[in-house]
Amino acid sequence: MLNLIIIDIYNISPKKVLEIYNKQNIALIDVRTEREYRYGHIPNSKLIPLEKLHQAMSEIEKMQEKKIIIYCRTGRRSLIATQFLRDQGFDAINMIKGIVMWDGPISK
Repeated sequence: MLNLIIIDIYNISPKKVLEIYNKQNIALIDVRTEREYRYGHIPNSKLIPLEKLHQAMSEIEKMQEKKIIIYCRTGRRSLIATQFLRDQGFDAINMIKGIVMWDGPISK
């Protein structure tokens, strides 16, 4: 039960991400597949598929000065990625419900 409470603190809604999108220094990481990313992604997000996350640590370290927000299609993969990055010492936040609930701009 306590773990669920702790994990919930590190979640952010798509609506809140949209509110801070142009106002705060954020780094968006998309952990979906390359094919999903090409279909549509949040502008200026960085594609790092979940299965390649551990190989991209040096790239992610360059983002540490920003608020790191992780997203996927529905929030499942991003939750795994967020927990992995938090375990590595990063201040990562999971965008719950994923890009399917995103009402902001989409790049293709």
